[in-house]
Amino acid sequence: DKLRGNKYATVGIHEDAGNVEDGSMTQAQNGALQNYGNDKIPARPWLLPGVQSATQDIVDTSASGIERGLSNDQIMEQVGAFAAGATQQYITDLRDPPNAPYTIEKKGSDNPLIDTGSMRAAVTYKVTDQKPDEGI
Repeated sequence: DKLRGNKYATVGIHEDAGNVEDGSMTQAQNGALQNYGNDKIPARPWLLPGVQSATQDIVDTSASGIERGLSNDQIMEQVGAFAAGATQQYITDLRDPPNAPYTIEKKGSDNPLIDTGSMRAAVTYKVTDQKPDEGI
């Protein structure tokens, strides 16, 4: 009940994250493409599983914040930081489905979601009093 209020932590690639290096799309569009895939790129869900990987830290952080008398803003800041960090780690660790051999050779890496690292770096959080109306 303490956390029921008007504060929300949104985690992911927000629209203000800028464009990918070649300017062909925004970081948010690239993140969605990677998450959902298309007819040329297999889906590699990273957002929901990434946030879910932080569930215990989020629960523990929330309980600790309440015990210490932190404000909802402070608790949501901590929750957002844990969730964004866990999501970035999930992107780093993801290996399935793997890149094609050609892609691995071109990138010099077998990590399907990391080429330059800009998409991973674009994963952030924001605390807001506006209930999100889009996203996962």
